[in-house]
Amino acid sequence: MLERAPDTKGGLWTYRRLIDAGLFPPGAGYPRDISMLNWPGNDYRDQSILDRSPREQAQALQDAKRVSLGFLYWLQAEAPRPGGASGFAELMPRPDVFASADALGKHPYIREGRRIRSRRTIVEQDVSADYQKGARAAHFEDSVGVGWYPIDIHNSGPDDVGVSCRTRRSRFPWAR
Repeated sequence: MLERAPDTKGGLWTYRRLIDAGLFPPGAGYPRDISMLNWPGNDYRDQSILDRSPREQAQALQDAKRVSLGFLYWLQAEAPRPGGASGFAELMPRPDVFASADALGKHPYIREGRRIRSRRTIVEQDVSADYQKGARAAHFEDSVGVGWYPIDIHNSGPDDVGVSCRTRRSRFPWAR
C-alpha cells in the first residue's frame, strides 16, 4: 500500500524524497532517507485562507497543522505494514530539516497558479492529453519554459477528492 501504486509518481516514502541515504557513503551524515510528506492524507481542504480574515486564516492554518500531525500519527501507529504489523514507529519528524519546532513547513503550500499573472491564460484544452493528441501540448511562440505536470485541481471542502488528468509536455509563455 505504501509502495508505488500503478500510475503514480512513486511510493509514499520516495515520491517527495529529499535525501536518498543510499547515494551517500557511510559517515556522510545521512544514516536514513529524508522525505517530505505531501500526500493526499495530509491535504487540508476544509477552508481556504485566500479570502478570509486574518483570524480565520490563523484558525485554518492551525487546523491544517492538526491534519498533518494526525496523518503523521496514523503513519507511526496505525498504517498497515508488510507482515501484518501496524505503524512505522521509526518515522520521525525532523525539525532540523524544516527549521520549525513541529517539523512542518513554515508556510502553507498554495499552488502557484493562484498567484501567477500571465500574458496569456493557458487552459485545459491547451495541455490536456484528452485534447492534445500529439506528443506535445499546444505550441506557444513566446514560450520561455517547459512544463509537464498533470492538471491537478484541489478545491476547498471536506468532501473534495480533486480532479486530475494527464497532460502533454508544454512550453509556456512569459509570466509577469
